[in-house]
Amino acid sequence: CNQIEFLNSKSFTGLSTLEDLHLSNNMIGQIEPNTFIHLVSLKHLRLAFNRLEFGDGENPFYGLENLEELNLSQN
Repeated sequence: CNQIEFLNSKSFTGLSTLEDLHLSNNMIGQIEPNTFIHLVSLKHLRLAFNRLEFGDGENPFYGLENLEELNLSQN
């Protein structure tokens, strides 16, 4: 368990071949727009058990065209 609180657009630069990202069990409350824009190969994103809240019309997952699994449970 880490204590990551936020993710921004520079968090994952240079990781275009990453397929699995496990960020569950943190304290993430905010994900800025375009945070995942560089993760063009990402298939599995796990963000369960964080403190995520999204406003109307917010889509921090824009650009994840190859995403097969998104776990947002217990937020």
